[in-house]
Amino acid sequence: MSKPKLAVFGLHHGFKHASDIRYGDFAELVAACGDTDLSRQRAAQLGVPLHETIDGCLDAVGSRIDGAVLALPNDLHWPVTRECARRGINVLVEKPIAGTVEDANRMIEAADKAGVKFLVGHHRRFSAKLRRARQEITGGGIGRLVGANVMWVAKKPDPYFQAEWRVTPEKGGGPLLINTIHDIDDLRFATGQDISWVFAKAVNIVRGNRVEDTVSISFGTTGGAVGTIFVSDGVPSPWFYESNARENLVFAMSFDNSYFFFGTTGSLAFPNLRKYWYDDPAMVGWNYQIKDEALPVPAVDPMTEEIIHFCKVIKGEEKPFVTGPDATVTLKAINAVKKSIAEGVPVEVE
Repeated sequence: MSKPKLAVFGLHHGFKHASDIRYGDFAELVAACGDTDLSRQRAAQLGVPLHETIDGCLDAVGSRIDGAVLALPNDLHWPVTRECARRGINVLVEKPIAGTVEDANRMIEAADKAGVKFLVGHHRRFSAKLRRARQEITGGGIGRLVGANVMWVAKKPDPYFQAEWRVTPEKGGGPLLINTIHDIDDLRFATGQDISWVFAKAVNIVRGNRVEDTVSISFGTTGGAVGTIFVSDGVPSPWFYESNARENLVFAMSFDNSYFFFGTTGSLAFPNLRKYWYDDPAMVGWNYQIKDEALPVPAVDPMTEEIIHFCKVIKGEEKPFVTGPDATVTLKAINAVKKSIAEGVPVEVE
């Protein structure tokens, strides 16, 4: 196989994938699917045939494509994955893997039964910055992990919420499944530890929608660390991953940090990757000057790296970096957060 032939379902979030495929030299963009004016505009810009229904797209090009990129509302992940698997089409599904664990398990089973490659788009795992943080934390660069603080606080524009699924809990709306699942997965990846328990409270005082707009989460990890996550999609702030990591030009950039990792011998601010520690073992304590430096890291585009990886998986050159079962662990942590909010008690993660 030379260049895998791909289709992209969804040209909103999927536009980045479609653009990378269209203008890269590692795959061929055969078709796209979408039924909005923006989808039609973007398909014309890319010069790619656009189909307004998923079945219509699969009927038209299903026999000619090697893989499908699913950038769809969360509740569509399972039925579209099932249909792709039935037709022998490899799948990259954008995070979260699904809206429910039951759907996630069905997707994994369908892909396994059909013998197709299946991977989940937690694209930040391809970030050179996050991989460097993982190297430092899991390699003992700040000692044993004691805790972490995470912020994802941004003001989403009002037109964002015109998509009905984004304000519908049953369809996977709300920042927990759309945004916080990224941060949970980042924590798992950077620390090499899973989330073991959570205690959360949610409010919707900004917009009053049925979905949450602001959440405070306390958590513990399997390694014994504790931490907090504060998320809001209705508050003006520069403290959110997309702005701070400066890896996606769609977002306004800032040079702040939004993650902080604390260890027994040092701390790490992310994504600036500034490390803090005492240089002299004989001069440790708050009355001594702490040393700091920024860890070096190359600049890469994680989403481009992810789609290149998908092509290599299709060609059998690499194994999926984020498997279905792995992504389901992250989903279970989010489900535990939602359960804690509903019941008002700490919840152990399954």
